[in-house]
Amino acid sequence: QNLRAYTQVMQWLNGKIEIVSPANLKTTEPRLPVPANWPLAVK
Repeated sequence: QNLRAYTQVMQWLNGKIEIVSPANLKTTEPRLPVPANWPLAVK
């Protein structure tokens, strides 16, 4: 077991990968729902 491991939630925004969680590592707020021009957005 790796007791020093932690998870991150990331989103690809404006050509960069941004960390949206956890709060102490966050580089931007999460964008939900995804933008309409996102290729995998539900249409």
